[in-house]
Amino acid sequence: MTKMNGFVAALVLSFLVLLFTAATASAQNEVELLLEAVEHLQAEEYAEAEKLVDKAKLSLWNKSSLQLTDLVFTDQEVDSIGVYRERPSSFFASGETMYFYAEPKYYTIREDDESYHIYFTADLSIYDREGTYLIGEKDLLQFRFMRGNPVYDVFITIALDVDSLGLDAGDYFLEITVTDRFSQESTSGMIPFRL
Repeated sequence: MTKMNGFVAALVLSFLVLLFTAATASAQNEVELLLEAVEHLQAEEYAEAEKLVDKAKLSLWNKSSLQLTDLVFTDQEVDSIGVYRERPSSFFASGETMYFYAEPKYYTIREDDESYHIYFTADLSIYDREGTYLIGEKDLLQFRFMRGNPVYDVFITIALDVDSLGLDAGDYFLEITVTDRFSQESTSGMIPFRL
């Protein structure tokens, strides 16, 4: 083992020992997986170590609370996760299209016969500046996906024709609510805009 690999393994092992002493019974499985991964790392069995780290990651992911991150208006429709230009202004004029982007995190990834399933929906709501609900749509997006590997990176993009909203000039809030259909957990995020 090279000096660098030994140093990295020692750092990882030190971190895992601290994690192990602070871990609760519910985290025991992840700690055991990571400690076993360190053993493979020290033996330079990198593929085996990675498989164990991946199992621990999936377990920790599924235990974490659903979140919605990176809520922004973009200057055009987004085709790829994290690849966007944030719109410099949240003012929208008649005739414009409003592009909205967000990234759900910690949705349930269900394993079944060596395939992994994701199923969440997204609702859209618009409120006035006092917080009064004006318009919206339940289950605007339904994201159901199955793959041979867990999918950790997904994004939501919505395009709205400003004129189709039927709103007067003023200040508003756009809210997106994501519901994990496996756990029934929901989370939401809100972003202000002006017409």
